[in-house]
Order: sequence, then C-alpha cells, then structure tokens
Amino acid sequence: MILIPSSNPLPYLRVEDFFTDVQLNQLILPEIEYLSKSSKLRSAEDTGAARDRDGKIAKKNSGVFIEELYRDSSMSEISTVLKQFWNAKVCGAIESLGPWNRSFRQCNTTATLLSYYQDGDYYLPHIDDCHYTLLIWLWKEPRQFEGGQFIFNDTKEKLPMKNNSAVLFPSCYSHSVNKVTMKDQTPFNGMGRYTISRFYWITQNSGDMCTFNGTHPIELPDGVNIV
Repeated sequence: MILIPSSNPLPYLRVEDFFTDVQLNQLILPEIEYLSKSSKLRSAEDTGAARDRDGKIAKKNSGVFIEELYRDSSMSEISTVLKQFWNAKVCGAIESLGPWNRSFRQCNTTATLLSYYQDGDYYLPHIDDCHYTLLIWLWKEPRQFEGGQFIFNDTKEKLPMKNNSAVLFPSCYSHSVNKVTMKDQTPFNGMGRYTISRFYWITQNSGDMCTFNGTHPIELPDGVNIV
C-alpha cells in the first residue's frame, strides 16, 4: 500500500496498491465475484443514491451495502480487510494535509458499498452524506471499458485511473464518475468498473453499522506494510 498525499489544488489522500496480491486474489475478488453472480447487486434506487434538486437519481449503476447482507460484517472479507485501513499511519497521512482532517481518526461508524459500472453507467456530481469517503477502484485485466473517470468537480481534477488504487477525501467535495463504455455490452459480464466505497462518520451513540469503537486507530498486524 502506497500513500500519496496531495494538496494541489484540493487536499486528499491517494493510495496505490491498496490491496496486497493475496488479499485481492484470495479474498476481495472472490467475494465480488460471488456478489455479482448471485444477483445480490441492486438498482441505483436501492443503494442510497444522491439526488438532484428535482429529486432525480444522480447515478446509473448497481450495487449493494455489505452491512445489509451480513448480520455480522466480519463475515465479509471486504469489510474485514478494510478495517486495517483505519490505522495510525493513514490517519497521520491525511492529517498532514491540514488540521481539519484530524477528525478522521475520530470516526467511529462506517458503511461499505460495492458498486458496479457497466455500459452506459455513470454518477453525476454529488456529495456524500458522511464525513469522509474512501473509494477503491477495481477491474479485471485487461481492461474492457473506456470512461469511468473519477472527477473532483470543484476543481475539475481527474484522478489517474489505476487498478487497485483508491482515494480518501472529505465527503463535502463534489465528485462524479463519467460514463462507462464497454467493449462487450453483455449485462453483468463482470468486465466493467467496480468501486468499493467506505463511508466514515462520527456519531455520539454508535448504531448497528459501527465497525470499530473509540477514537484510536488500530495497530497494523505483522506483514502489513504501508509506505
């Protein structure tokens, strides 16, 4: 995992090689494959989509909240591996971009959304209803789609499209995904663009979606390296 703080023009934390090869190929991708092929993915209307001022849904894709599938989120490999991201080194990296980011280490509630973008799918400019947003991008190689570019709309900055990369940013930033165009337009063929979204926020009384307690980032287990 490689942390790349950026502050020009907006402060955010970019991450490359987010998952290790073992995590990706033995844990994350098999779960994504299962969720995709078992008809667990739902329409945009059922996945907390942002809406415009007229109440119209701002995205076209499919997805599912991990916490809605598992009574115990530790049964999900995706959720379990993502817990490791909330650690002292990551907190220090995001805090280096400005004192306002000190609140990331105080987040005590999360939700995790797996989204799939296939031909014609997109997400219009929007903000998220939480404090911090982590987005992880995945696809099968060789890449079989065009588009799907992530954009910070306030500055019109397009982030590099790299497989197994991610970005962490304050959720008040307007962001969007431009339209995906597939070479093979067969619905749900698994060759499109996947996003794992992890939403972080602070609550006084943690609810059912609380996945870690207190305000102290975890210590990394042996064998987990962050540079």
